[in-house]
Amino acid sequence: MASVFQVVLLAAVAVASETYTAAVYQHTRIRIHDNATSTKLQNVAAYAQATAQAAQANVDIIVFPEVGLGSNEIDRALNAEYCEDVPDPSAELIPCEQSADYCSSRPALCQLSCLAKQYSLYMVVGMNDIKPCSPSQPCPKDNRLLFNTGVVFDRKGMVIQRYHKKHIFSPFPVFDVPTPAEVKSFDTDFGVEFGIFICFDMLFPDPPLELIKQGLKHYVFPTSWVNVPPLLTATQYQQAWSRSFNTTLIASNTGAVATSGSGIYSCGTIQTVFFNASGEDASDSKLLVATIPKASCQQPAASDTPVEAKAVPRPSHVDDAPPKCGLIGIEECACSVVKMTPGASGTLTAQHKNLQCKANYSFASDQPETGEYYGLIVYSGTEWFIESLPIQYCSLVKCTSNETCVVTSTSDDPTKYSASTLVEGWSITGNYTAHVEQQFPLLVVDGGAILPPNALSQGYNTISSGSGWPQRLLHTALLARTWNTTGRVREF
Repeated sequence: MASVFQVVLLAAVAVASETYTAAVYQHTRIRIHDNATSTKLQNVAAYAQATAQAAQANVDIIVFPEVGLGSNEIDRALNAEYCEDVPDPSAELIPCEQSADYCSSRPALCQLSCLAKQYSLYMVVGMNDIKPCSPSQPCPKDNRLLFNTGVVFDRKGMVIQRYHKKHIFSPFPVFDVPTPAEVKSFDTDFGVEFGIFICFDMLFPDPPLELIKQGLKHYVFPTSWVNVPPLLTATQYQQAWSRSFNTTLIASNTGAVATSGSGIYSCGTIQTVFFNASGEDASDSKLLVATIPKASCQQPAASDTPVEAKAVPRPSHVDDAPPKCGLIGIEECACSVVKMTPGASGTLTAQHKNLQCKANYSFASDQPETGEYYGLIVYSGTEWFIESLPIQYCSLVKCTSNETCVVTSTSDDPTKYSASTLVEGWSITGNYTAHVEQQFPLLVVDGGAILPPNALSQGYNTISSGSGWPQRLLHTALLARTWNTTGRVREF
């Protein structure tokens, strides 16, 4: 057994190091019919295998997905069966060391605590927390509060943080939410403080923006992100958030139909990433490990001047019957569509309500005809897919079909991640009213792949192609979330 001196010495060395090692485990949930406890423990067993592998790589911290223990039932009563009473961090409690009676009602919590202790690493796990509610507070009819929760264990197995998710994706209305949002972070013995939030929270200012304003530069992100190809895929938005706020993001997603996509990013730079366009089985489970600098990362300053797409003196062919625009959520968007012609370049313009957008494009000349259409898609409204989210959105996207440019489906049809056309260069500008901290640059190419951050240049109200083109462009956009906020957290 290590002496107290050895433990203190190891901690001092960890703090002195300029890097730490992080892991994410993208996990395909295991489900056992009509047995919540067995389901939880089978998933914990899968986590144990991943944790053992991570320990062999000297991982300091590992992040597991949101609702990864199988606990995402639509029915509230069924979901409650997956709940365990997670202790408040102020109790400084190590579940692994508690009595059999304590652990009988918290089997997953205790086993996870023992894993963190056994392998001496920090562990972040998505769980369901359950709490009683008193008559003095608003209370559901079943007289209990169910929270979608991020639980953090330290190397001793102690619960050092507990975060209750604020923003619940509408297909899962079975969870309660804290009011106001919890703003939670935790310290580590290797000298890095992490902020924590979960999945859908990323599209809101609370708590992410509050954590940013506190100066935190490293974040853990359990998620079960539903991909909407190619407009809003998991890794595409993870990279955009990391880039936009100059942060390190450690993101773990569930592996399943429509939810694949995990990674670790520093200011948008890909440290490690995994995405499977047709994740339907256990092959979508994946352990990712990366060595991360502790120092704050920083993206180069972007120009305020839009970068024009490379001009090629050849007119574009506009088909007589281009695809119709399609829907963003339940609303028709505006668009301007062009059929790919090798060597062609041009400008597309479109307006939706008060949002006016322009896209310049240039198709590479040394390629065959692909028959693909590209559209400038413009939307300004509150019906973002199935959620009431005010957004402003200008995108250049490979059209889903020759009939409809945008089809907002969450199915894992690999053809929706396919693009054959080589695009030489592009730019998008719009008269956004959103502040700069509300603007997120999105970029994804053939196969659902994301590119290094220098493949895209961003300024206020504009993005454009950067280094490494031509590429088989699938989708690029400047997405703005028009929330109310005060104070500026980044500038161009």
